[in-house]
Amino acid sequence: MVSGLCAQTYMDLGPVMIPSQRINSNSIGYLNKLSTHRKQFSCVKDDWLKGDCYTVLVIWSPETIVPVESEKKYRSRKSPSKPLPLGSIRDAKVAVDLTVVIPAYNETSRLPSMLTSTVNHLATVPKRSHEIIIVDDGSSDGTADMALKLAASYPDNDIRVVALVKNLGKGGAVRHGMLHGRGRRLLMVDADGASRFEDLESLWKAMDKISPDERAAVAIGSRAHLVKTEAVVKRSLLRNILMYGLHTILRIVGVGHIRDTQCGFKLFSRSAAQQIFPYQHLPSWIFDVELLLLAKQLRIPVEEAQFPLALFSHFISNNVLGLTSMARRQELPVVREQNARTAVGALPAELLAEIFKLCRGIGDNDFSHEWLYLTHVCHRWREVALQSALLWTRISYCDTERIRTKHPERALEMLIRSGTAKLDLHIDCPKAVSSVVKFLLLAIPRARTVHYDSPRQTADDVTSITPITASHLEIVELTGQVATELFSQCEMPRLRRVAMSALDLSLSTQLLKYPLTVLYLTGGGCIPHSPLKLVAVLNNMPSLTHLWINGRFLCMHAVHQTGTAHLPHMEHLISDLADYEEYACLYSRLEVPNTAHVELRLRSDMEEEMPEDAEILISAIAAHFHQLTATSGARIRGVGFNFTEYRWHAVAVHLEDPSVKGFATGRARPHLSINANEEYFFLLEILLNLLRSLPLADVASVRIRAAAFYTADEDVAIQTGLRSLAQTVMPNITVLCLIGEEPAEWIDFFLSSYEVVAPDGTQTTQWTMPRLSTLYIKDANVRSSRHRSNRRKHSKFRSDLVKTLVTRARAGHPVQRVAIARCIGAWPEDMKAMREVFQEEGMECEVLWDGIRQFKRPDDLTDDERSSDPDSDEDEEKEIRSDDGEDYVGVANFLELF
Repeated sequence: MVSGLCAQTYMDLGPVMIPSQRINSNSIGYLNKLSTHRKQFSCVKDDWLKGDCYTVLVIWSPETIVPVESEKKYRSRKSPSKPLPLGSIRDAKVAVDLTVVIPAYNETSRLPSMLTSTVNHLATVPKRSHEIIIVDDGSSDGTADMALKLAASYPDNDIRVVALVKNLGKGGAVRHGMLHGRGRRLLMVDADGASRFEDLESLWKAMDKISPDERAAVAIGSRAHLVKTEAVVKRSLLRNILMYGLHTILRIVGVGHIRDTQCGFKLFSRSAAQQIFPYQHLPSWIFDVELLLLAKQLRIPVEEAQFPLALFSHFISNNVLGLTSMARRQELPVVREQNARTAVGALPAELLAEIFKLCRGIGDNDFSHEWLYLTHVCHRWREVALQSALLWTRISYCDTERIRTKHPERALEMLIRSGTAKLDLHIDCPKAVSSVVKFLLLAIPRARTVHYDSPRQTADDVTSITPITASHLEIVELTGQVATELFSQCEMPRLRRVAMSALDLSLSTQLLKYPLTVLYLTGGGCIPHSPLKLVAVLNNMPSLTHLWINGRFLCMHAVHQTGTAHLPHMEHLISDLADYEEYACLYSRLEVPNTAHVELRLRSDMEEEMPEDAEILISAIAAHFHQLTATSGARIRGVGFNFTEYRWHAVAVHLEDPSVKGFATGRARPHLSINANEEYFFLLEILLNLLRSLPLADVASVRIRAAAFYTADEDVAIQTGLRSLAQTVMPNITVLCLIGEEPAEWIDFFLSSYEVVAPDGTQTTQWTMPRLSTLYIKDANVRSSRHRSNRRKHSKFRSDLVKTLVTRARAGHPVQRVAIARCIGAWPEDMKAMREVFQEEGMECEVLWDGIRQFKRPDDLTDDERSSDPDSDEDEEKEIRSDDGEDYVGVANFLELF
């Protein structure tokens, strides 16, 4: 502060400004220059006092900053390794409209989010050319390298990175950037994103107001109007004393009329920057005050522009979210301590708005207006939330026969109250475009998501309101040709998710020219292209993670031509097509990683297709898995069968060996799943033929889930088909999971022996699943309802299960572990009876009942347990909890899973 006052005294020495030379204790020659201005101190009569003033000037003046040669050059995306010379503030020619100077010191965690918001906003004003100068103030965390990587991510922006050799301070970094700016106007902004970059427009308007002809002027942001509100954290007494002390000093030196001198968002005209920054002395935090002092001395007008409340309050700024985990752990305790002493009203309005929505408790959709009537929240919260623009950003308008918005004017009122916030628009308007819809469509440039359903509208309805740019748009869901054409010429740089009707698909649309991650072609209509043309378009979208194709291709004349699409990031691919040829064409041409989930849905309208027609699809799938085994060594390790109550057959093929817990609960993610409508029963034959063609010799886990109301013929077909697969192509099954009442009844059929006749006529006995070691039974009916009241009545299910297990053990194919989960009518007496039989047979079989280990195998027993009396009551009632953390969990966690 003292050095700032000295700088002001130095600048007042005469009517002519002194050149940009700095005084330091080692530059005695400057004393001679100062002595030539002694006459200017006419108000000072005492020579001793004048000499003291000069001494203070010499002692307190900062060191002269002399930039080294490397600091006069920059690196950028176009020249990352070879530095290029920087421009100069003294250049007469203006190269761009705006120069953004970002001082950065160890900002690798917060710079990416700040730079993203900067670039996104600058993209909304395409007519305003710009450059961004990032000044790395001697960082030790690789800020300059991070900035270069970020520059490569924004090829449409001129981002220049300057690295200072040593740390000067924020003021020194800002000064260096300003002295090399080429813009008509120059903006300094903090790298931590403490201010919203969108507030640049407020500064720009303020600059136009005070300097329409680009004369010297300064526009600065101000948050002072928020100090007495509840939008900021209450300060302690000591902090208030220091704040008022600083304001008093500022009034003394002449800049007390500036209420917020420390806001890091300041805009300078080029003329003002040329006059101010060459004379800046201070490199530290108080340099803001020096800039304002210089502007006052040079009679440069300064305008304050009030900023609205940003995403977080003054203390809990948005840079907390950008911290690394280590920094967050260090800073959050301070935040919590401050919040503990803060009133409820100190929460930011945006946060209150979201809490207000979540507390509505009415179970309606996100676009409902009913939350307006919510009253069971704090009155203060409601009052603050209703004033927030964010509360009004989810706007819905429906004009369908089923749902119709009762008060259309609400949508317009919400549009007005949303201010400049990003919108989520939901428009269902199959009829002609109304005036309300037109206003909502005109707001698309600031929308984040758009759902537009317009099946019966004409192009003339939206021709005059077609958006040109939508820089914030990330998600669009469109139905109808008009909705698709609405975005045909719109620039959407942030678009990542598109859902549209397959019938309205145009391969040349602007919607498919962005790096999408999600693409849904829905509706089941006729896709007006061949599969190969769609594959060619998908090949240009390598970032796709989710793809859903639901429809019928218009033509299939080119299916035998070559052409593939490589989708390395695919996670979930759904094909819902019309015939097997289309499935085979897409399946063989879309290359996805082994971790992706490919889902084929054989539709119910394929009744004209016959089992032999599926050979083309079966061949394509078999060739794919054989190629996987040959190239990557991936093998099929698990197969799941799901016969649901919705009359669908489903088969899941797993490449990775699933855990028993994940496999039994159905949470294990398959690589391929095929769903077939059971209404046409020959589809079961197709699925069985498909499995017979796959390399299933390494399958270790099988899961069977079925409903309880299949006919006798259906039961026989399913049992016979699955048992045949287990006997012929899956000989190495070690885990069998049976889910439901029907599969539990099939245990004896699946685990029994069968006779095989050799070519010489001899018969041999073989067992289905000879290597089975784990049997998992869930949702079985252990006792019928009429027998559950009589605890003395034996369970036929239990007797059959025990008999089957004992028979296998005697034949040398024992099951080592049996898990029974959530079975109706299972009693402790059943577990006791099973243990008695197993002990009599000397079977090494472990049994778990709802996650509780009922008894161990002999190999797992301790010496004390082996020596104890097996008939004692203590051992009979003893429950041993499973310690197998992977396959089985305790009873509490086990019940939670189901």
